[in-house]
Amino acid sequence: MEPKCDDFELLLKFPFDQLPTLSQKNIYQIYYHSFFRIVFKMVKNNATTEDILQESFYKSILYFPKNLRNLEHLKRWLRVVIRNTTLNYLKKQGRLDKTHIHLDDALYVYDKLSLEQKVEHRLLLEHLNEQLTHLKKEYAYIIFLRWKKELSNKEIAAKLGISEQNVRIKLLRARKAFKKILDFSKIL
Repeated sequence: MEPKCDDFELLLKFPFDQLPTLSQKNIYQIYYHSFFRIVFKMVKNNATTEDILQESFYKSILYFPKNLRNLEHLKRWLRVVIRNTTLNYLKKQGRLDKTHIHLDDALYVYDKLSLEQKVEHRLLLEHLNEQLTHLKKEYAYIIFLRWKKELSNKEIAAKLGISEQNVRIKLLRARKAFKKILDFSKIL
């Protein structure tokens, strides 16, 4: 279901609590119907899906960014809020299969790419993986844990036996070093 432009454009111009009640109801109904299937696919329970949608809608209204300019940005931002709320729920329940969710997202995006874009994507990944080999092993491993395994700083700290603060510092240094390598590889 596509959002009604009138109500959602009002949302871009005015705070939610200042909108007419009918517009508020329309916005929530469109939001609910637009995202129900996506959340349900991940949690496989109607009541939980409704709870997640309500919580993410509340977060969306509470932390609504002022810099949204159009409906596309709004829809993207709402998807991110819903996805994060769902992932947080699954993580708390111990049901988070990161590789499955990550793979689903990647396949969905990858399927939408043209053949030329897929080739460029594959070449970029190969280039990034090659450049990672030029990093210190410690930095390459911490980037691997963060980006490829999608571990949190807390999980990385536990795995490496260091503090979360130390993980943050090492990640920062690793990113800087990786950026220098990538910048240098552009020159060549």
